[in-house]
Amino acid sequence: MHIFYRKNTWKWLAYALTLLVVDTLQNTPHLFPVISNARPVLLLPFVIAVASIESAGAGGAFGAAAGLFWDLSGGAPFGFHGVFLMMVGIFTGLLVREVFHASPLSALLFGLCFTFLMELISWFFLDYMTGGQDFVYSFFQIILPTTFYSFAFVVPFYFWVKHLHLRLTE
Repeated sequence: MHIFYRKNTWKWLAYALTLLVVDTLQNTPHLFPVISNARPVLLLPFVIAVASIESAGAGGAFGAAAGLFWDLSGGAPFGFHGVFLMMVGIFTGLLVREVFHASPLSALLFGLCFTFLMELISWFFLDYMTGGQDFVYSFFQIILPTTFYSFAFVVPFYFWVKHLHLRLTE
């Protein structure tokens, strides 16, 4: 029993360390090239991967933590990303448990839908409501490029979390 507990502890520590590394990669300026005014959102695919592989509770906890780390870097009201990523983690975990199977294809579907939804909500509340850019410009120059740019990271994060899960769970 002691070995089982220790292995699970290492798994959660590995997930937490991965979360910190992913947050650092996402929030480091000029690390990833800007494509059509868009930078990749890396924390969302990581939260989807954890929720798909583990559970809704783990997805919600890591979603809240990832969102709050993201909120610390600024750009949105504090708690905006924390609440959204927590809901994404819980919703993904419940969908995987009840409707879908944990697979790279379902992770891709969730990544596409939730990234698009997050960008749309961000545009509405942080740009449109403050008198910013119009929807057509934002849709083609920010929302779609960010969605597809982030889409490229869903499968690598899924397989990384699956690898950690298989290696560190007994």
